[in-house]
Amino acid sequence: MHHMTPETLFSICNSLVLPQWLLLIVAPRWKWTKKLANSYIIPLLLALVYVFLFVTHFSEIQNGGFDSLEKVRILFSNDYFLLAGWVHYLVFDLILGSWIAKDGQQASISH
Repeated sequence: MHHMTPETLFSICNSLVLPQWLLLIVAPRWKWTKKLANSYIIPLLLALVYVFLFVTHFSEIQNGGFDSLEKVRILFSNDYFLLAGWVHYLVFDLILGSWIAKDGQQASISH
């Protein structure tokens, strides 16, 4: 099996969010935009990548953690954990952006 580099996974994950963001920006009221945003399929796929990164690289944690800034710095010095952090932001931002668009439409706020 071909080993994907963190850089390749980074490109794939960034590419996954682009269609939904573009639809939310240019066609927020289109039925397919709403279906995609309500399905959470892209955030779920990215969440699987996030879990995969942690499970497959957990043994690489050496003195890293979340209980001090220094330990976070050490943790994120590993490209796979840095990528997991980035994927976390991609998922959070996409879910939040979809929610904001949906909430704005329900409140009849102009896009």
